Amino acid sequence: ARADGVELLTDEQRAAKLSDVDRWAADLAGVQTAHQTTLLQRQWHLNLAQSAQEQQAAQASHLEAATAWEAAAPELQRLLISEPAQVLAPLHHAWQQAQTACNQSDTLLATRAAMSAGSGMACCTSTIKSTSPPFWSSCTREPKSVTCTSGPSTACAVLLMVSIWAGVRRMVLG
Repeated sequence: ARADGVELLTDEQRAAKLSDVDRWAADLAGVQTAHQTTLLQRQWHLNLAQSAQEQQAAQASHLEAATAWEAAAPELQRLLISEPAQVLAPLHHAWQQAQTACNQSDTLLATRAAMSAGSGMACCTSTIKSTSPPFWSSCTREPKSVTCTSGPSTACAVLLMVSIWAGVRRMVLG
């Protein structure tokens, strides 16, 4: 059979060709799945190689830090037993305690400010800490024009500085 100069396939030939196309499509799907699996495995191997390089770099950095720590150990020990360090130890301890007390005061103040915010009596300690001079400051809060002064952290900082200065003065003069 011919149509417009083209030879038409017989039904058996056409069924064979369609069968070939179906088989090739199934083969192509299998090859595409295998290709995708291969790409995933390749990426896994690349990631593994990169992780191995990062691990080697981290181990080298760790070894370098450990070597530096060991090299500094005698100097560190000398500083630990030196007289100025012993003199400053109580001051440092007092500073840590004052810092803890300041943090607790700030937390308490923030809690009370949050509780009083509903009644229009909120204090603006965060604004004071970020924008005001350390020893005197105030701000007003509308609508009731509540004036706030610096919080307890300023007082703690002042006391802390006075105690540190007194300790340094005793070290230098005494």
